[in-house]
Amino acid sequence: MRTNTFKSLRAIKRQTAQEVADKIDVELETYRKYERSDRIPSVQTVLKMLKAYDCTTDEIIDACGYHVGIKESKRKYRGGDRVGRA
Repeated sequence: MRTNTFKSLRAIKRQTAQEVADKIDVELETYRKYERSDRIPSVQTVLKMLKAYDCTTDEIIDACGYHVGIKESKRKYRGGDRVGRA
């Protein structure tokens, strides 16, 4: 299980989920899906998160789960932002 998640990055910065959602231009429910790993953010959203969290690209990549295998991500993330889409 990953310990460096969006929620932990947000907690370090003492921000609410709504504050981060506003900063990255997404609905609160979409942001919460990122925190629960129900959805993987697009590259554009990840770039906005870098600014919102003021963290490194390594921290963001680890938090958003881009290390998940392509086969697993295709099975888990149907619709929306998918990793490994052909």
